[in-house]
Amino acid sequence: AFVVADAGAVPRSLVLALAVVSALLLLFVAAVLNASKASSRLLRFLPGRLRPAAGEALAAVRASLRGSVLAKTLLLGVVFQTLGVVAAWSIGRSIGLPVATSALVTSLPLVVALSFLPFSIGGLGIREGGFVVLLGQAGVNATDATVFSLLNGLAFALASLPGVIVFVRAGRSAAKEPPPAPLRE
Repeated sequence: AFVVADAGAVPRSLVLALAVVSALLLLFVAAVLNASKASSRLLRFLPGRLRPAAGEALAAVRASLRGSVLAKTLLLGVVFQTLGVVAAWSIGRSIGLPVATSALVTSLPLVVALSFLPFSIGGLGIREGGFVVLLGQAGVNATDATVFSLLNGLAFALASLPGVIVFVRAGRSAAKEPPPAPLRE
């Protein structure tokens, strides 16, 4: 939507990269949907010790594809991504990042996709390099892009802290509870 609204501000290379990443994402989703349909056939090709975990993963995928769960997940995903865009835009504005909002928003999903690659811890370094290269296409210098990336990562880490605290507390309370009694047949 941002690219369409302000197409002249987004370099063609960013639009092309976004199109490629979007196509790859669609292929991945199609593969997951196909795998969930053919799960019984696929499980028999796995080593025995992996079958229970793979079965649980496929059951989770099937459960998440149910109408109400999928609708809620998509809605929460849109809200989360919108907040991420607002946060990135705010950070960019706060440091005077000389880039059009449409170019910034176009680079975000590309950098997120790059940071998922298992080459670093938490995408650190990959994320910064991605912003340097992609925002460089839009005329942002390497220093500004790196500062933006580090601040964006810091903001995300700080925003995640409340969830980490809840997660840690829940783990501690679960560790104090006695294990459940075995089921009798």
